[in-house]
Amino acid sequence: MVNRSTTYRRADFDNGTGAGWIEGEPGQCPKCGVQLEDRDVEYESHSSGGNRYRKLIPGDWCPNCSTVFVHRMFVDALDQWLAGVPHDLHIIPEVGIQTSALVEVFVSALDEHGYASSEYKIESEAIPGLRVEVGSPSVLFTGCLEEITSFGTSDYGHDLSQTLRIYPGPPYSPEQRREIQLLISRLSLSTRAIFRFWSVNFEPASFEEISPLRNLRQSLESSLFDEDRICLALANDIAADDPGSNKFVNAFRLLETVTRRVLEERIRAVRFDSSLDQRSFLDIVRVLQSDLKTRLREALKWKQKEYTPILMKACRVFEPGRAYNPDEALDQLVKFRNQSVHGPAGSGEAILFPWEMRPLGKLTEVVLELAGFLIQEEASTGACERT
Repeated sequence: MVNRSTTYRRADFDNGTGAGWIEGEPGQCPKCGVQLEDRDVEYESHSSGGNRYRKLIPGDWCPNCSTVFVHRMFVDALDQWLAGVPHDLHIIPEVGIQTSALVEVFVSALDEHGYASSEYKIESEAIPGLRVEVGSPSVLFTGCLEEITSFGTSDYGHDLSQTLRIYPGPPYSPEQRREIQLLISRLSLSTRAIFRFWSVNFEPASFEEISPLRNLRQSLESSLFDEDRICLALANDIAADDPGSNKFVNAFRLLETVTRRVLEERIRAVRFDSSLDQRSFLDIVRVLQSDLKTRLREALKWKQKEYTPILMKACRVFEPGRAYNPDEALDQLVKFRNQSVHGPAGSGEAILFPWEMRPLGKLTEVVLELAGFLIQEEASTGACERT
């Protein structure tokens, strides 16, 4: 959801408080006659049961008087939908729904022959009342489909997808989360199906002609930065699409190698700089022995071009809808790498469900784009040239 400074309610449009209804085709502002501009409007719907729900709906905006206008039908549809759902309903974007009664999420449950699993459920032997089911979506889930996904429901299989349901709903203790993981595993084994879940970061596959990996390999091929071809070898392994190859791990290996080489080039460049005292020079050298986040931050700090768009992508993967924070983006990126490669959650921590996990594919692309940025910047400054 895009953050807006103003959230509108039905009363604002009825009373004309900085907002109004579009009558007929949008054109000129009825207040001042200025041509209206397209703008999504954040609308907050209220139900008689006390539920609230915010959503961006299509609208228009007057650049002169700052009045926003929307079609009444969008507001009516949202209000009508909210009136018919449980008061404690929570939409998990691109994933599913949850109430105190259940969690229900998209799942692809296909057996070894590619057939969808039939209705199946399994109950916990350790925690009374806890059960997990897989099968056709519930009536409530189907009624919420347009709110769950921001993409066309028929374009990516949303309208045909099965769902996995957990009873009762959250909150879950660490013990319950461990038991649910066990039930999901048993359910998968019982149905002989592979469970694949959507995530809050779901997006259609990208068909861009130039991918981060393609850009990276092109830069490495012609760069003196990678004369020993160690980085290119990692890039080739990532591109090989071998099921036995861990693209996520290799992407971080490549980023760490590139970061170290950028820092080493920096040290070579300032070694004979008479304006730099010995203490400052040693501080730069010590960065090589620091943690990855510190090394990466220092390597990026010396670059001329703007790297913010890349870190913003990482931020959107970790915290969809949150404001961008560069320090948090780097911290989360490195922390996720440590947890995913070196050690999962501890025994006392809450284990994440599959749909709560961050997508490795998207984070791999961010890491490759970051490595490509460092290489291109290094080449453009001429720091890799040898005499």
